[in-house]
Formats: sequence, structure tokens, C-alpha cells
Amino acid sequence: MAEKGSEENGVLLPDAPPPGTGDLTLADFCTQFDLNMKQVVRELKKQGLTASEAQTLKQIATDNNSNPIDLYERIKGIVQNR
Repeated sequence: MAEKGSEENGVLLPDAPPPGTGDLTLADFCTQFDLNMKQVVRELKKQGLTASEAQTLKQIATDNNSNPIDLYERIKGIVQNR
């Protein structure tokens, strides 16, 4: 049975981040889930967050006074609202 998640244009993100997701760089995360990294960075910037492809999701969250789960939810919202 397939894991339930959020799907948009063939992109499937699990409802909750898989273990170890916070240790992935943004580039690796976007590659793993077939996301447009430039779009994700641009949309995060619109939300007032700074992010670079070389940072891990944990680093991005910490640098923006957030947590990895909140960041994951923001990214999930970005790809759902394309």
C-alpha cells in the first residue's frame, strides 16, 4: 500500500518527513522528491526565510528560528500550491 502524502503534478511528499530528512541538503531533498529547487528557494524567500542549496534542512530551520518539521511543512505547502 502506498504511503499517503501530498501530491502535485506527480510530486509526492509524505505527510510527515521521513527519518533523516533534516540531515539532507536542500539540493539533495529537492532531488529526492523531484522538486524545483529554485522555486522552493524563491518561495521560501517570499516567506521571509533564507536558504541555500548547500544547507541542510536543519541548518535552514535553525538559521530562520524555526524547526525542520515546520520547514518541511512550508516546502510541502509550496509544492502543493504551484
